[in-house]
This record gives sequence, structure tokens and C-alpha cells, in this order.
Amino acid sequence: MISVLMAAQIMPMNIELVVIVVALAYASLYAFSQVRLIDRKRMRELQKLMKQHQKDLGELIKNKAPQEHIDAKQKELMPVIKENMLSILKPSLIMLPAFYILYRWLIPTAFASYASSVAYLIPGFAFGPSSLFFACSVIFGFVVSISVLLYDRKKMREEQAALGSSAKQG
Repeated sequence: MISVLMAAQIMPMNIELVVIVVALAYASLYAFSQVRLIDRKRMRELQKLMKQHQKDLGELIKNKAPQEHIDAKQKELMPVIKENMLSILKPSLIMLPAFYILYRWLIPTAFASYASSVAYLIPGFAFGPSSLFFACSVIFGFVVSISVLLYDRKKMREEQAALGSSAKQG
């Protein structure tokens, strides 16, 4: 295996950059789809509702309520969980096919002449064009997801501050 890696040619820097830029564009498009397709305000409402249902359910169990009451409370919770999960999955339903097309078809086809060349972005790890795209997509996706999460928390705090100041005025 090491002799194969030694024999592989180093990927030209411009090809590495193109693959990295495509991965960055993919991660950015994923973040954009998260922001546009997920109704954050509704998600927070659903999470509050789920938390309240779970608290009520815990109280029922702690007070040894009849199983019918517990089952009824769980049945009330299921549509809320389903709606929350579907809203979270919307961006993935769009972006996973795009990732598959990029990873399995576009990158290998566009860089077919560089299929045996490798990039050493991390010492000791050799990346071909497709694996470089995959690695960069994962890394950029993680960074972008954290950024979206921080943005959402900032928006939530601003909304809470606005509600708090309007409650004080009223």
C-alpha cells in the first residue's frame, strides 16, 4: 500500500483548490437550505411543547397514573415529534441527492485524469479527488452547522430579549 501511495502523483494545487471550493459551496448551500427550509420559530415552539409533554409524562409516571393516561399522553406527543423530525429532515432530503451526484458522478468525471493523483492535506493521509471532496464536505459541513446553531441561538436570545422588554412595557 505504501509503495502505491509513493508511486501516485501529487495532485496539482489548482485541482485541490477546485475540489475544496466545490466542497465549500456544497456546505454553504446546505447551510442556506437549513436556514430557508426550517422554520426555527416553529421548531422552538415544538421543542417547548415536547419538553412540557415529557414533564407531564414524567409526573404521570411518578404519580403512578393508570397506563391509559400515560398512553394517551404519549399519543399526544407523537404528532409533535413527527412534525419536528420532518422539519429537521427537509434540508437533508434535498442535499443528500446533491451530495451523491457530486461525490459519485461529478467529481470523478470532472477529474478523471487525476483519479490516481493524491493530495496530502493532513500529513500521512492521501486523498484522491473524491475522498478530498468527502473530507472537506464533512469538515465544512460541521463548521457550517455549528455556525447555523450559533446564529439560531443568537436570534433566539434577541427574540427573548424583545419579548422581555415588551412584557416590561406592557
